Amino acid sequence: QQQQQQREQEEFDLQAVRDREAALRALESDILDVNDIFRDISQMVHDQGSAIDHIESNIDTALIDVEGATDQIAVASRYQKKARSKKCVVIGLLLAVIAVIVLVVVLSNTHSN
Repeated sequence: QQQQQQREQEEFDLQAVRDREAALRALESDILDVNDIFRDISQMVHDQGSAIDHIESNIDTALIDVEGATDQIAVASRYQKKARSKKCVVIGLLLAVIAVIVLVVVLSNTHSN
């Protein structure tokens, strides 16, 4: 009877050890899964850091391009104002030449008659 109880106790203890071992293996597997997840997250963060650096570089380039465009627009505006004033001068000269020609024609017609 006592041997029977002792065997049952040993089997119970052995089963408990097996259960703990299975639980430890499951825990080890879960820890390895978590480790893989952290590695994946680390890689994603690294990749996103590179993408952010690339975006920042593009923003800097865009800023430089916009500043250059602003300068070019200012220069173009000055050229346009100068061209407008030159057009006015040319039109004024043309009107003066036409007026002189008309005056010469009118005066020559008046003197001819």
